[in-house]
Amino acid sequence: MQAARPTPASDGGPLYRAADFFLLRAPVLPVQEFLAITAGPGPGDTATGDQDPGPRLDRMRRHGRSLLRDTVERPRVAQALHIASGSVIAGLDRLGEAPEDNRRARRTYSTLLRYLTRMSTRSTPYGLFSGVATGLFTDTADLGMAADPVARTRTRADLGWLLALLKRLEAAPAVRAGLGVRVNSGLYRVGERAVLPGADVYGEEDNRLAGFRITEPAELALRMARLPGTAYGEILDAIAATVPGATRDKAEAFLAQLWDLHALTGDLRPSLLAPHPELELAERLTGLDAAGEVLDGLRTVRELAGRIDAGRGAAPVSRLRDLTAHQKSMAPDYARETFQLDTALAVTGTGLPKGIGAAAADTAEALLRMGSFPARPQHIAEYHSAFLERFGVDSRIPLLQLLSPEAGLDAPNSYGHPVRAFPLPPVGEDRAYVKEMRLAALLTETLRSGAYELEITDERLDRLSVWQAGDQQPRVRPAIDLYAQVAAESPEALRDDDWRLVLAPAGMAEGGRTFGRFFDLFDDATLERLRAYARAEEEICPDVIFADLNYLHPHGRSANVALHPGLRSHEICVNTTPTLPADRQIALDDILVGATGTRFFLRSARLGKELVVSQGHMLSPLQAPNACRLLLELSEDGYAPLAGFDWGALRMSPFLPRVVRGRAVLHPAQWSLTPERLGLPAGKDALPGRDDFYAAVQRWREQWNVPRYVSLMYMDNWLALDLEHPLSVDELYDEVASLSGADRQHVIIQEAPGGFPRTWLRDPAGGQYLNEIVVPLLAADPERCRRSAAPAGPAAQVPGPDPAAPEADPVAPGPDPVALADLRAPELRRSFPPGSEWTYLKLYCPVGGQDDVVAGPLRELAESLGSQGAVDRWFFLRYADPMPHLRIRFRAARLELSAPVLAACLDWANGLIAEGLAHDVAVVAYDREVERYGGPAAIDALERVFQANSEVCAALVAARSHGGVPLDAEVLCVLGMHALYRDWGTDPLEMLPPPAGKRISEEARKYFRRVQRQLCDLLVPWDVHPDESARTSRDHLEGILSRQQATLAEAGEHVRALASTDRLVGDERQMLASLAHMHANRFLGLGQERERLCQDLWVLAAEAIRRRPAAAAPAQGDPR
Repeated sequence: MQAARPTPASDGGPLYRAADFFLLRAPVLPVQEFLAITAGPGPGDTATGDQDPGPRLDRMRRHGRSLLRDTVERPRVAQALHIASGSVIAGLDRLGEAPEDNRRARRTYSTLLRYLTRMSTRSTPYGLFSGVATGLFTDTADLGMAADPVARTRTRADLGWLLALLKRLEAAPAVRAGLGVRVNSGLYRVGERAVLPGADVYGEEDNRLAGFRITEPAELALRMARLPGTAYGEILDAIAATVPGATRDKAEAFLAQLWDLHALTGDLRPSLLAPHPELELAERLTGLDAAGEVLDGLRTVRELAGRIDAGRGAAPVSRLRDLTAHQKSMAPDYARETFQLDTALAVTGTGLPKGIGAAAADTAEALLRMGSFPARPQHIAEYHSAFLERFGVDSRIPLLQLLSPEAGLDAPNSYGHPVRAFPLPPVGEDRAYVKEMRLAALLTETLRSGAYELEITDERLDRLSVWQAGDQQPRVRPAIDLYAQVAAESPEALRDDDWRLVLAPAGMAEGGRTFGRFFDLFDDATLERLRAYARAEEEICPDVIFADLNYLHPHGRSANVALHPGLRSHEICVNTTPTLPADRQIALDDILVGATGTRFFLRSARLGKELVVSQGHMLSPLQAPNACRLLLELSEDGYAPLAGFDWGALRMSPFLPRVVRGRAVLHPAQWSLTPERLGLPAGKDALPGRDDFYAAVQRWREQWNVPRYVSLMYMDNWLALDLEHPLSVDELYDEVASLSGADRQHVIIQEAPGGFPRTWLRDPAGGQYLNEIVVPLLAADPERCRRSAAPAGPAAQVPGPDPAAPEADPVAPGPDPVALADLRAPELRRSFPPGSEWTYLKLYCPVGGQDDVVAGPLRELAESLGSQGAVDRWFFLRYADPMPHLRIRFRAARLELSAPVLAACLDWANGLIAEGLAHDVAVVAYDREVERYGGPAAIDALERVFQANSEVCAALVAARSHGGVPLDAEVLCVLGMHALYRDWGTDPLEMLPPPAGKRISEEARKYFRRVQRQLCDLLVPWDVHPDESARTSRDHLEGILSRQQATLAEAGEHVRALASTDRLVGDERQMLASLAHMHANRFLGLGQERERLCQDLWVLAAEAIRRRPAAAAPAQGDPR
């Protein structure tokens, strides 16, 4: 089993390093329990060699079912089954009433087999079936299982039940009167109405869209509810006393309406950081006389749960029934499980070899390099495109406004709480076609050679990589959890360094989250390691604030796995109880969403810093409230996505070999099974009997070399099967019979993990336990984690409907009493619809004809309108939505000239359409990209730059189109960007990075060798080696470029003055980069490849100029 660990193939050393600790996950029963159930009635008794296997198969089934019945009698197994499924217990009670081949009995035995197989072979923590412990990577391998594998259990109230109890409690008027009240976190304002996009606060999937007019009593209620400690009864008294015409009865009815809409909620919401939420609720109810009965009931819940835990996983079932009966008496309408239990394993020793952690780090790197594609989810790419189209680069939009359909984008596609009204336009979906073709070639080569393994060598890893750590986007994730089984046939083999790391189906998760829900089962030393791990992750990203997101899931029971320790300095609570001081809490209405050209970012308006929002548990955010899901997904934007080994289009091949890299198994050998591949007719009713199916499986095994022990896979769940035992094959029969042809066309079988059923994790009696470990990893180099920078500066945002956030004074009048604190410059207008002073045309014309329009008709129109005094500002750019077009904007000199300007522009556009130079025109609103260009105090100066640069680019296009300048367009573009920086008042040679700090394409280096002398002499003339073509064209080109020189100088000086007084949004470097990008857009046209080539040429030219012996003394007259 030994294999050399590969050297990481990424540039600059390993991507990750393992933490010094890990999470151990293992079933509570040893694997021998599974082997006993699937053994025959006698030694070596199988059905593979009989002429007529039917009688033998029946004996094996009866024997296996007898063992199942006996096993259920054990206290630990009985407790585990009772917790997992009450229906199984009821089915067991009826087994004696029906023959074993009765359909109902067969279903009960099947369920029982699956549960007991899980309890002895599967490591994923679940009730009393499997549990957790922690260990350390050390120089020794002394980790083992204790004689009794259960150290302790922790039983607590199910959060679904607790929320149902809370709803029942808060419905009582006497209780509600004494409750503290809060405003629902998702409430926002549209005009004179308050809107709540999702009304669920009790985990009941209440997706109602609620809304109401902000009348005087509503305004008063919302304002008072924002004050900490305000009671429901106090709001009731205030409405009755201060609102004209309000009576006590009317006030009660009105406030009840706000409560029923869930615009107001009580302050009894559970915290997700409490290990026993029922105890926390009991503490808050102390002193509330009307809730005395519930308080006593909660204390009894805790007492009964403690009696279960006292049994250490072997409590009599009667104790479980007592707890369930008591809880149902408190919430009789709740029909689901009422409590939840997790198990801490009892282990001896703590250590596993350090080499396992190193192998985990290498495995994570290989998986990310081969699997991080596409770089971001499709729905986030679509949302980013829509955001840039609507708001522009670096704009910052309040989160709740962005999610509102009234003034924002609504939620991204695929979001469901609530669902958006219509889909956003799709963007091109990336596929790793080259990787899949190379993988197909490797598969063919492996199958032709007859090999059972496909090894991912360093050379093959390079060929299959779709992402490299040095890529600008996406970047290396700061922290990752890797799931794997340590496969070794014995403790001695483990100590002798004879092991393999088998990647688990779950693959990867965000770093540290897997530990979350078990935090109260760990000792203090482990909790401190988790805190240190979280601090280390934050130190990798020192310029952002990490905030822990706590929210109630629409499925109340799902919150059971969302309980976790508090590891972050700040928290965002969405209808849950905060645990940190007020200055450490971040409200939804404080969060701004922005976007660079490549990713989203989040900022706190109050704190003025970028946010990374995380959750300390493994609950999937896919069904979370839209605001919560968006915060989590946007926080990950720009990082390499979590990845596993993916066969892509090959995944349903009849056979796929084991994939290995060094000591790691990245993917087990796999078989895709259909009735046809078994030689059987398709369809549930067409399958033969179970004995004939068994025979077909044995033939298939022999044909495809399928081992005895395998795993039946479904997504990341799996069930161990013994393909020589009819009870296991019957499970396979049911799976094949369930194939529908639409939703599911194949049954996936994988080889059992390496060494199965032998393993190194053993108890003193020789019991062997399958296992998984979860290895926390940290990025080795923080520089690789730095995403494209979010703009700095004061918090500014686009206006729109404000989230409902009353001012501090609960009764003070005001013009906008339910408004978010206004951080904007109110006098600045940002949106200009048609008919206002700005006219905005989209002129649709082919890319190949745009230069002709820019160089001729557009210049003529601008000069004509300007000379008439009709417009005082204009600019253009090129775009595609997805059809290519010119975006042309004119500002009327006076508002009364807006209509004539619009008419003149439309006449001009219609003329171009008639001439065949364009094929369509649209008039739309102009939304200024204020934040991208410095904020409210800078945008006017920058719009003057837009005009000057538009005129310069149009002149350069004309000069080149008419043959007056015999230089490449790329060379001219570099000159234009260089002049832009220079005339702005900066030294381009100091602003540009050296080539070593930028990934320069080979195409650019080859191109530069051809134009180096010409380009460098254009940028900074050098009399030592002058270039004739550069000197011939330079005066003409500088004459054109000089037309923007004064405007650029004034704008640069203005921006630096704003920066010196902290009034600049973003920074000067980012702004210049945006201006250079727009210069390339206006001059070259669409296409990132050409712009990237120009950027590379510019960097290479700057380095060549810096290396001149006389670089410090430019030629006389050079305006640098």
